[in-house]
Amino acid sequence: MHKVIASTEKKKEAAKLTKQFGVEIDTRDGLEVVTDLRKRGVDTVPSIAPSYFFVRQPDGSIKSAINIHGNEIIPLGGVSNKMTVLCNENGYWVTYESDKRGFHNPRGTWGSSRVDIAALGDSFTHGYCVPSDKNFVGLIRQRYPAILNLGMASNGPLLELATLKEYLPLYRPKVVLWFYHEGSDLTDLQAEKKSGILMRYLKDDFNQGLPARQNDIDQELIEYIVKETSIAIEKKAKKQNRDDYIYEVVEFFKMTAIRNRLGLFLRNRLGLSYGRTSEEAELAELLSDVQGPNLNLFREILSQAKSRVGAWGGTLYFVYLPGFARYGNYPDIASEQRPQIMNLVKMLDIPLIDLHPVFQAQKDPLALFPFRQPVHYNEKGHQLVAEEVLKAISPSN
Repeated sequence: MHKVIASTEKKKEAAKLTKQFGVEIDTRDGLEVVTDLRKRGVDTVPSIAPSYFFVRQPDGSIKSAINIHGNEIIPLGGVSNKMTVLCNENGYWVTYESDKRGFHNPRGTWGSSRVDIAALGDSFTHGYCVPSDKNFVGLIRQRYPAILNLGMASNGPLLELATLKEYLPLYRPKVVLWFYHEGSDLTDLQAEKKSGILMRYLKDDFNQGLPARQNDIDQELIEYIVKETSIAIEKKAKKQNRDDYIYEVVEFFKMTAIRNRLGLFLRNRLGLSYGRTSEEAELAELLSDVQGPNLNLFREILSQAKSRVGAWGGTLYFVYLPGFARYGNYPDIASEQRPQIMNLVKMLDIPLIDLHPVFQAQKDPLALFPFRQPVHYNEKGHQLVAEEVLKAISPSN
């Protein structure tokens, strides 16, 4: 859940951004965008992702809010074949039509006779927050059309391993790109490792059989969206007559960078948003785990991913995505583990594509982020990622 300030304040701050950067700002929230599209007859849903369904249990474990025929399920994609409202970080809302599995791919991708490349990752890979043909997977697709994007917002290493095991064995792509974001992947493990279902993916023979269950998944996800939308509308209505109101909206209606810049919401970047008893205690646990248990678990996950891809004759590439904190000169728990991550990738003999030197070589690395804010890359940042990946995987190199 996130806090949102009054629309009058949004407009004032948006005007400041427009004056400073010369960019018009769409100040609608995600709920308004979905509503407007539906009024125009477009069957639209908000973007939702696997970790949104995590529910903290009294014993500290994580359960999924989604059940199918009485069984707990963690969906790994969104709602299939729907116009999907993704995010707004550059002043405009990004939308896309989801594929038959609920991922960010063109129609017909899953019907192809082969997949040459698959991309795994979090919101950066998902496409936050540029048009579909401008995100780095879309740019790679211009040279390699048979690429499958399996990235989803807030995914960490266990969710990515699960996605690999659920969806890629049927296609056996020759290249699998594992996009690692230094600012969140190790901390994402803090929640993921508390899910019994996700930990079972460390066993070779486990899967949820998700490709064959898409119809049931869609039904459950739509019911979840309807319920949460009703809650958001009710809370918004209760506050609409107050000039200085603050109301809450569900996470999948977030407007990431613009709200960060305008002060419209606070996002916990330490992996604690799935519920907390004592923030200080959990922060201490997180600091300890990132430096030890989470790193060890990540080693096992990467090892399994490499082994699985290698078994069908493919190559797993590790793509290191730097975060804003590195260039904004403020402390970041996960990015401080870069030396350990680099050593781990080297030890596992996984080909590395490192974007940090490329970003660092830019005259102004912060210009690769929308409004110079600590969120995802803008179009120029996505372009740099695509260029480096293509250099590494192209046969001529």
